[in-house]
Amino acid sequence: MDQSPLLEKLQQLPPPHDDYKVAETTTNPSSRLTGRRKKMDVLLDQLKKVTRMAAPMVVVSVTQYLVQVVSLMMSGHLGELSLSGVAIATSCTNVTGFALLFGLAGALETLCGQAYGAEQYWKCGTYTYASIISLVPICVPVSILWYYVDDILVSIGQDPEIASVAGQYAVCLIPALFGDAVLQPLNRYFQSQGLTLPMLLSSVAALCGHVPVCWALVYKFGLGNVGAALAIGLAYWFNAGLLVLYMRWAGSCEKTRGMCWDDLGASVTEFWRFAPDNYIASLLCAIWNWSGGQHWGVERAGGRESRESQSSDPIGGGDFDSGGGNRQHHALLLPQLLRLRFQQRQGGGAYYGVGMPVAVLMCFVFHLEGKGLWVGILTASTLQAVLLAFITAFTNWDRQAEKARERIFDGNIILPA
Repeated sequence: MDQSPLLEKLQQLPPPHDDYKVAETTTNPSSRLTGRRKKMDVLLDQLKKVTRMAAPMVVVSVTQYLVQVVSLMMSGHLGELSLSGVAIATSCTNVTGFALLFGLAGALETLCGQAYGAEQYWKCGTYTYASIISLVPICVPVSILWYYVDDILVSIGQDPEIASVAGQYAVCLIPALFGDAVLQPLNRYFQSQGLTLPMLLSSVAALCGHVPVCWALVYKFGLGNVGAALAIGLAYWFNAGLLVLYMRWAGSCEKTRGMCWDDLGASVTEFWRFAPDNYIASLLCAIWNWSGGQHWGVERAGGRESRESQSSDPIGGGDFDSGGGNRQHHALLLPQLLRLRFQQRQGGGAYYGVGMPVAVLMCFVFHLEGKGLWVGILTASTLQAVLLAFITAFTNWDRQAEKARERIFDGNIILPA
C-alpha cells in the first residue's frame, strides 16, 4: 500500500508549537512585555480548552459513580443487614471487576488520542472495537469469582448473614459488569475526540432514569437488594446504548466509527501492550478505597458484636450501621470518593508509600479512626497531584511530539483498503 501521500502531508507540518514561540533575541523591554503577553494569551487559551473538556468529564465521572451510590442508599433503607452486605459487595466488585475494566480501558486514551492526532480517524473505531472484544471475555472469569463472593467472605471471617447478602448482590451485578465492558471503551472513544457533550447527556440521562427505576424495583416490586443491583445493570446498558446510537448516526463520528478488519488483530495486540500499566494504577486506587471500607467494617462489626453478643471474627470486613459515627466518617470521606483519580504509575508510590503510613499513623497511633484514614487519602492525593504537576512542567513535550512523528515515519501506519 502506497503511504507516500500521507507521509508527505506529515512532513509538511510545521514544528510543534512553532506558532507559540516568542523571539527572545531582542533586548527591547517593550518586546519582552509583548512576548510575555503572548505567552499569557496562549496559556489562557489552552486553559479555556482544557476547562471546556474537563468540566463535562467531571460531571460524567460523578454521575456514573452516583449510579452505584443510589442503589446503596436504596438498599440502606431496607435495614442494617442490607446496608452492610451491599456496602461490602460494592467494595469487592469495584476492586475485582469495575476497576479492572476501568483501568484496562484507559489504554484507549493513548491509542485513540494518537490515532486521532495523526488523522488516522478510522483507527479510533478499530481500537474501540478491539478493546470491547478484549474486555467482554474478561467478564466471564470475574463473574465466576463473584458467584462465590459469599463463600470467600465467610472463609475470611465475615458474618455469614452479611456474606449471604453481599454474595446475592454481587451475582446480580454481573449484567452491569458486561455493560461496563462496553461503556468504558465508548467513553474513551468520545473523550479522545473531545466529544464530551454526548457522554455528559447520556450519563445524566442514565442517572435520572436510574433513580425511579431503582426505587420501583426495590420497593414497588419488592425485589429488595436484587432490584438495586439489577437497576445498576439497566443504567449501564442504557448509557452504553445511547452512546452507540450517537456513534452510529452522528455526523461528528462519521470518520472515526469505521473499522478495518485486517487491522483488528494488530489493534487487539496494541491494546494489550498499553492496558496492564493503566490497570495497575486503577487497581491500586481501588484497593486503597476497599481497604478503607474494610477498616470501617471491622469497626462497625465490633459495635454490632458488642450489642448483639454474636460470636464472629470480623476479619477482612464487617458491619455498617446507621450510627452517628459512621455517618460522620462517610461525610468526611465522600468528597474523596467523588474525586477524579489520576490513572498514572505514580499513584502506587503516593498511595502506598506515603498515604498508607500516614493513615496507619493517624488511625492507630493518634486514634483518629475514620478521620485518620481521610487524612491519609488526602495526603496521598495531594502528593500525587504535586508529582504529576512537576512531571508535566519538566517534560519536553516538543521532544515527545517529535518521537511520535518519528514513529509514524518509521512506517508504523496501516492504511485501510
